[in-house]
Amino acid sequence: MNYPGPAGASTAVLGDFNSDGHVDIAVESNTNAVLAVLFGKANGTFQTAVDYVGVSGPVAMASGDFNDDGTTDLVSVTTASQAEVQLNECL
Repeated sequence: MNYPGPAGASTAVLGDFNSDGHVDIAVESNTNAVLAVLFGKANGTFQTAVDYVGVSGPVAMASGDFNDDGTTDLVSVTTASQAEVQLNECL
């Protein structure tokens, strides 16, 4: 199956970003600073992407619980050698 993401998609990472027990996909655009999240469904498919404000020039992403609150967060590294942490409460 194909799922549309943001134009210029450059990085992606998996995680359970809405804490529902299903794998989600976060995709960041290299051209328009959009972070699109495709939330996973129980049947293994994904919902239509939900767009959020991303970072400019992402080159890498990682997911993990960076603030020890029990939810999955995102970090993006940019072409300007900056890291931006997006805590789960922002999604």
